[in-house]
Amino acid sequence: GCSLDTLLQVTENKEMPELNLESNDTLTCINNVAMISAAGSSTGSEYFYQWYAPDFSPLAQENNLSINVTEAGTYYLEISNTESGCSTMDSIDVLADMSMPRLDAGNDLFLPCNQTEIILSASMLSNVEEYISVWRNQDGQELGTDFDQVISETGWYYFEMQNTINGCI
Repeated sequence: GCSLDTLLQVTENKEMPELNLESNDTLTCINNVAMISAAGSSTGSEYFYQWYAPDFSPLAQENNLSINVTEAGTYYLEISNTESGCSTMDSIDVLADMSMPRLDAGNDLFLPCNQTEIILSASMLSNVEEYISVWRNQDGQELGTDFDQVISETGWYYFEMQNTINGCI
């Protein structure tokens, strides 16, 4: 008889994808979109990228190395090597700073007949380190930026404060 021998070599391919997540953005009242990037991760046609929301539902931005998000929470990226079947997953927290200044513009006041001016006094009820403030009349005209404002006319007055770090009013 005739016989035929063949030699077959089986090699291992357990190459795990490289995964690096980063985001330098914090969501604020001004910056309502944060970018999450996987730059520096494995790239190539053999890699598939799947992003997941904080509730672990798949996001539509499939197969991209970066996504933009509008909500705080923990986001996940899974990178799969379609040739080796290996995959890896990592997560990153997107933070939010939406703290608004808490204010008290005081009680309603009366301008008595024997006075031509009264002082409106506002106070800050929250700890805001950097801010701008302004008193406005009912027409939106700026009257002053101090917590105390002298007025000589009746009407509606508004005290507005903006946290200059996160833009919240």
